[in-house]
Amino acid sequence: MSLAKIKNNVSMSFRLSGLNIKGDALNYLADLLSPVEPSEHNQWIERIIDLILKQGLTSPLVDLKHVEAAALECGRTKTEEADTFFNVISAYDVPHYVYVPDRKKYILSSAAGIANPSIYSDADTKGAMFRERYTKIQQRTARHELFSPSTGSILSTTETSVKFKMIPEWAGSTSQS
Repeated sequence: MSLAKIKNNVSMSFRLSGLNIKGDALNYLADLLSPVEPSEHNQWIERIIDLILKQGLTSPLVDLKHVEAAALECGRTKTEEADTFFNVISAYDVPHYVYVPDRKKYILSSAAGIANPSIYSDADTKGAMFRERYTKIQQRTARHELFSPSTGSILSTTETSVKFKMIPEWAGSTSQS
């Protein structure tokens, strides 16, 4: 199929969709469609028009940048799209969060003033690791509905909730409650 017929076909398809295509964009699209079989031209043009309409145009005039973006999107294979959903990162690049009881939330360890963990760290790091584990377990237990029932909890009014006490509270108490 000649380049003039391809341009005419593209231009008519864009007009039927309510769009006007600029000359440089029309030439670019005609060059892209020239190696494609003539029977598949309409399918490719419709795909490109659909992708251009999804770009959120402010006017019905289509520029070269819109056509290029649609052509790139149309030319992507299934394997390239799958790469965007799954990203493998190194274990050392995972952000390290620490629970801060004063703020009652997790923050980045760098923001809390704690150095990032390394493979060869000093002996204090092992103690800090166990303190962090204890704090995480304590925080998760305190948020459990058995220890902090809300007004709409599953506990009935006849059942009593369990009072959660910290270890320092037990050290000084003599009662068994």
